[in-house]
Amino acid sequence: MSKWADYVITAVRYAQAGHHGEWKRIAAVEVRMDLGGRVGYAELWTREQILDAVNHDHETFITSSMAADGTWLRGAHVRIVRVNGLDTIRIDRTLVMNDDLGGLPEF
Repeated sequence: MSKWADYVITAVRYAQAGHHGEWKRIAAVEVRMDLGGRVGYAELWTREQILDAVNHDHETFITSSMAADGTWLRGAHVRIVRVNGLDTIRIDRTLVMNDDLGGLPEF
């Protein structure tokens, strides 16, 4: 496995939806450093840490899931999409007011 990005996101936790129609937001993600042939140990990062890493440190992220044989499968690039003046974290460029990391396992 060659290096895909600076970090690999392997699981996600979305915040509970509020009573006032709040949008779907990431509460935390499981992040692993991409070591270019393997991935590092899992760390829990907040939504704000992801936004800061992308917006200020210009770090790159990709999603990944584990195959039945224990190898990591490359997923989608993670993007920051600005919608109505607010940042969303997505794997596509859709202008929807929700964070969306696709079909990653939730914890």
